Amino acid sequence: MTAETTAPDNANGELALAIVLEDLQARVAKAEMTEDEAKSLVAAALERFPASMHPQVHALLDRRS
Repeated sequence: MTAETTAPDNANGELALAIVLEDLQARVAKAEMTEDEAKSLVAAALERFPASMHPQVHALLDRRS
């Protein structure tokens, strides 16, 4: 793979992650879930994507926090 073929995937991944995080923040703001519940969902999702195998996902989340 070249940078040209992976860049769109990374951009799409960043967009998808941003949408999910914005949705979670909106749910917390509307009191549809607590902040702890939102954090718990993110933590559970991250278990499926360990940092050793998916450092970009973790880096994206680190930038957002």
